[in-house]
Amino acid sequence: MSESLRDLDARLGEFIEQPDRALLILSCGPHDIAVPAKLLEARGRQDRHGTVILGVGACPKASQWMDEIIAMLGQQLEVAQRILGDSGLPVWPRLPLRCSDPRLDPAKRLRAAAEHVAELLPKDEPIVWALLPSQCSDRAGYAHVVRSLVHFEPWIERHRFVVWDDRESPAVLPELVARGNDDAWVIDLDFSAAACLDELVRTAGDPARPADVRMDALFQLAAADFAYQRYGDAADKYGVLYKYYEDKDPVRQALCLGGAGDIAVQVGTYQVALDRYRSGLVLAVEAKSLPAMLQLLLGAGKACLKLGLFAEAEGYFGLANDVAGTLMNAYAKADAMELRGVAQKEQRSGKKIRAALETWDICRQFCERFAYEERWRSVQDHELALYEAAQMHPEAVRVRARIALGFERAAAQAAGAGKKAKAS
Repeated sequence: MSESLRDLDARLGEFIEQPDRALLILSCGPHDIAVPAKLLEARGRQDRHGTVILGVGACPKASQWMDEIIAMLGQQLEVAQRILGDSGLPVWPRLPLRCSDPRLDPAKRLRAAAEHVAELLPKDEPIVWALLPSQCSDRAGYAHVVRSLVHFEPWIERHRFVVWDDRESPAVLPELVARGNDDAWVIDLDFSAAACLDELVRTAGDPARPADVRMDALFQLAAADFAYQRYGDAADKYGVLYKYYEDKDPVRQALCLGGAGDIAVQVGTYQVALDRYRSGLVLAVEAKSLPAMLQLLLGAGKACLKLGLFAEAEGYFGLANDVAGTLMNAYAKADAMELRGVAQKEQRSGKKIRAALETWDICRQFCERFAYEERWRSVQDHELALYEAAQMHPEAVRVRARIALGFERAAAQAAGAGKKAKAS
């Protein structure tokens, strides 16, 4: 966790524990909201941090946003009721009907829910409401809900409300500032890419920081340079990091070689890329780091495709498929299967083309099970192109019909077939 994240987490904790204010306003851009929302969600998983109720869905209308909050809260209460019932304890009452009434003011529905929850939970347990919509089209409706929390009233005392006000066009903070703001905590946040990079640069260049902390920041800066296509700068950083981690961290060394391989791919030196991936694999295998192995196997396979080494590419993608399965990474497993099929097809023999079709069909079924629509479509594009090139019209028609059926219906049919198979 970076210093800015640690600081924010500490300040959130301080707000939750303090007794004098019930409202925390985060002044930030809309894209910064996800960070504190995730920190509060993580706190909610730890019993000592009390109960956290999330209002992080989209807010096209304040009433719809409140619908989602109430629905989520109702589900949490149902789980608690089942646990209490199974333990022979009295079950909690359901949420009052007025909480779910879309005709009522969303602010009043929130108050009714808060008062109900306060009656159920231990008196010494803080109740934290993360009212941080992921998207907010109804700024006026959201601001109305926030304003209802500004003035301290007895029902608010048990609760801690974390809300948002747009830094560029604030709706609530100017009113608070105008009257002196004795009612709320305010934290200014900036998790923009520029701010995060500035922090990494300061950390990497600060001689007072421990060397490992500085190198970790440098590693992230290398990735940022790559993302911004500053390949020379990224290569220089990976070189420094590789030397630093020698005899200290072979996994990080392997990842540095993977980064160097990725750079070589981008500049078109595919043999150099393959050499870097192979060297990284030696380190990753020795360190028994499956995540590093997966990244390097996929990279090596893709470099082999560029070099026309299709049999070798097939081997790398097959191993990547196995490693992804061990890691239970369904998306990477499907990606490896698709690319393995490409490597098989490019070997041109009838046996390998049949193997490619079989690989892609297995991948399609796998994607239906794990809801990976993008890969479901791309493997069928491969199948369709092969069938059409070979003028295998019945097979092409079958694939087209499956695509036309749509991913959701195909996945639902696959799930139904799986249930029938288990039942029989």
